[in-house]
Amino acid sequence: MKTVLGLLLFLTFLFAPLRLAAEPYSIEVNIPVDREPQVAIGLLMNEKTTIQKPNAKIVHTRSGMTTAVFTVDSSEITPLSSASAMVIYDDGSFAFGDIRKLSPGKPVFMRANLPDCPAPEVKVDATLYGQRALLEQLVKIRRERIAFAKRKIAELLANGYDRKLLKAEVSFGLLRKPVISPEDNSVELVDRLSRLLAATKTYKERRAISTK
Repeated sequence: MKTVLGLLLFLTFLFAPLRLAAEPYSIEVNIPVDREPQVAIGLLMNEKTTIQKPNAKIVHTRSGMTTAVFTVDSSEITPLSSASAMVIYDDGSFAFGDIRKLSPGKPVFMRANLPDCPAPEVKVDATLYGQRALLEQLVKIRRERIAFAKRKIAELLANGYDRKLLKAEVSFGLLRKPVISPEDNSVELVDRLSRLLAATKTYKERRAISTK
């Protein structure tokens, strides 16, 4: 169980979103993609900071455009705010969407008024492009961390431990797919390990009670 917990903590830290908040206004950003992305992250860029909005919804329009949909709170928008979004693919590569100006206090970019074609270029302060460059560097670092995580997970699952986890999944009735692999989708990997850890804890607690 310690190994399962270690894997979970490692993966949770690696893929954890940076910020969550109550967000009443919807923003939609067109993103040019060449394949199906794994995740989308909304970006709210102010004068000095960039706020990440994790778990943005990926929407495909009938005209073939891909759009990232996310929400923000009006208090986060300033007169110099702009919005964008990024998508990350399974291999760690990424793509950025359009940069759009925002207006404080107004609902923004509802689907009814969002065009299905790429937006025209908007003149944006150079500081925002600097923030975008920093984000690109962040993604590069995370991609390297993901590669390291996969190597570490492969080491932890070596010597038959993946088979032991599979046997435990079968025993607890959790089996859905073949043995756990470092090449599995990160969300699926965290889900399987979380369920296995919870089942193991419950089993040990019930066993401790029954032996009293």
